[in-house]
Amino acid sequence: LDTAPVATTTATMSSANGDYPITVSGGADNNYTFSYTDGTLTVGKSTQTIAFDALTGKTYGDATFNLTATSSSGLAVTYSSSDESVATVSGSTVTIVGAGTATITASQAGDNNYNAAVPVEQTLTVDKALLTVMLMIRARSTVT
Repeated sequence: LDTAPVATTTATMSSANGDYPITVSGGADNNYTFSYTDGTLTVGKSTQTIAFDALTGKTYGDATFNLTATSSSGLAVTYSSSDESVATVSGSTVTIVGAGTATITASQAGDNNYNAAVPVEQTLTVDKALLTVMLMIRARSTVT
């Protein structure tokens, strides 16, 4: 082989998913005649993962707190609560509304370039608040 054939495509490392032509040319040899067949490079969607750390325990009455999961794609993560009588989620803010256990799920639906991520679940445990009841007795004096 005097000169090796060269394959080229318009796709790059940052190309969106789709089909891209591959062309082959340039081979030469004294003993062979080359016949080229062009092809297609198919770039599929990339996979992504979610990083979502374990949640710390809370107590009924604690302040709202923010969730900080991230996707490897950089796309925004969405959240949901399995039990809205324990915790509600608005955007990335969790509001505790009762004692109990709820599963908080972090999700990312994907886009034109990324497949949906596998959802990641973390358990949120909300303990009962301590309620102190004080009984006050008032003595009444009677005059006779």
